[in-house]
Amino acid sequence: MTNPDRWLIDHVYEPLSWRSEYYLRLNCFQLAIISESIFTVAALTSLAQRGIDIVALAPIFGGGWMSFALLAIYLDKLMKRTPQFLNPVKPAWGIRMLGLSTYVVVLAIHWRFLRMDVLSLDLMGVGGYMSYLYFMACNPMPPKWEPTRSHHRALKLEPR
Repeated sequence: MTNPDRWLIDHVYEPLSWRSEYYLRLNCFQLAIISESIFTVAALTSLAQRGIDIVALAPIFGGGWMSFALLAIYLDKLMKRTPQFLNPVKPAWGIRMLGLSTYVVVLAIHWRFLRMDVLSLDLMGVGGYMSYLYFMACNPMPPKWEPTRSHHRALKLEPR
């Protein structure tokens, strides 16, 4: 274990994305788009509950969501064309740490100077944002990968 970032990818997000692809046919990049959608909706709802006019901010959030979604779709296509190629986002742990620290500072400012009744929406936004970054760093499921039998018994699932 070299750092907590690598551990989170290798032991939490990558196995979760592989199981999701195995059972639900949702790969890591599709999960990243879903996570980014959760972040966008939580952020807009949080701003609306604080009394901020979100009509003016919706194009900014929509443009951000679209750019993140296009990046995920591009990486999905790239990884399908060249399956032996490792995800280029995985080694960029500095980007994830910079994104997390920036978002935490902004969140701390909001908590200090704005209302506390939207705390759960802010936390959901942080979770969606960080899940997006970590799902983007996962490698897609290998072609012949299958979960272990103990995993099937623990979740009471039938293998394909």
